[in-house]
Amino acid sequence: MRDDWFRSPDWSPAGRADFEHRLGRARPRSRPQYLRIKGLALNATGEIAAARDLWQRVLDEPTASWVDRATTTEHLADSYRASEPARAADLYRRVIELSPTGSGTSGTQRIKLAELLLTMGALGDLEEAGRHLEWWVENAHSPFPSDHFAWNVACVGWAQALGDKEAAQSAARRALELTSRGPVFSRHPTVGIVHADDATLKWLRSVATSRWTGWRRRRPTKRPLS
Repeated sequence: MRDDWFRSPDWSPAGRADFEHRLGRARPRSRPQYLRIKGLALNATGEIAAARDLWQRVLDEPTASWVDRATTTEHLADSYRASEPARAADLYRRVIELSPTGSGTSGTQRIKLAELLLTMGALGDLEEAGRHLEWWVENAHSPFPSDHFAWNVACVGWAQALGDKEAAQSAARRALELTSRGPVFSRHPTVGIVHADDATLKWLRSVATSRWTGWRRRRPTKRPLS
């Protein structure tokens, strides 16, 4: 038996039948992991509905651990970010409930949630976003520049929503500085480095170089990766 059967993106009738057959023969405690990873493979090829179905099966699986549930719920939330932001936000909140410290997950669900809340724009959403951003920088301790870049980008949006132009400028400058950071692990040169599109970089540069002055509001003050 090939050991990569659950990593294949094949979801043809034959491929699906093969997966279900092998899944049925697997140890019950291993099935949530196989379902989750298969879902990732399908999602990567655009089979989003099929991936969501598999992830939901993980959550319905009695043998699923809290780590299985937290990680899979985050996958589901990620899949709904663009199409159903309110639903994605609720799922990220569920991830935080399952893993308050971020253990067993990407560790960035609070940043992702804050980003969504900022796009929603209500006062309560803005306040909640600030709480998550403050918690993350004080508690997450991520070694990856990409995570700190995402945090700073979210802080730019938060500061702008608060009318704090100086804080937005500082966060944009930190984000840009992080784009030059190299890999954390020499054997994995692409893990944790910043991958930002041109539009995002252009926006950050415009914020960072603006000669803004103005009123200050409360904001995260701890410089990441200092």
